[in-house]
Amino acid sequence: MRFIYAVKSSIEKVAEIESTLILVDGDQPNAFAGTIEGNKNVVGINFAMLDIVGMDMHMMAAILGYEMAHLKLEHGNDKEKRTYGAALLKILGTAALGGLGMGAYGALTISDLSVSMIDTKYSRDNERESDYLGAIWAVEAGFEADGGVRVHEEMYRLSKGRPMPFLSSHPSGPEKITTLKALSKRLDKNN
Repeated sequence: MRFIYAVKSSIEKVAEIESTLILVDGDQPNAFAGTIEGNKNVVGINFAMLDIVGMDMHMMAAILGYEMAHLKLEHGNDKEKRTYGAALLKILGTAALGGLGMGAYGALTISDLSVSMIDTKYSRDNERESDYLGAIWAVEAGFEADGGVRVHEEMYRLSKGRPMPFLSSHPSGPEKITTLKALSKRLDKNN
């Protein structure tokens, strides 16, 4: 946790953005960003993603930089605000989570974040912008430029024969890896 916190703090400093980090359960690697309670930035990473990263701080910097870039660039605001249906989903989700023994605040927070994630399906252009800015921040914070390449090579390797649903809104594995390699080379030349 100290290693993750140190990487997060380094990225936040160069990105000039603050966020709360949450760890969530999940058997398929994923990370996400959104807001709760109207304006609190949250970055989440699941345990399956932590399994990929291990103790590679450069991979963690790429992930956190990428997710914080979504927040900084306000990609979540590109989509229409929540509709009546999303509000109803939040109410139902809060009630369901509360009924599972979770406290009211915890249930509301998770429900709010879940609705935000549903509402925040980023475009492929948003994804590319976040890749670019996140990689720059990682390098500015002192991490290797190819951390993102390693993350996505491993995710692509793991996804063969086992599709990862959240990747459907992202540029394809080979495309993203090629783009990140080119970006890494450009950033390495500038240092």
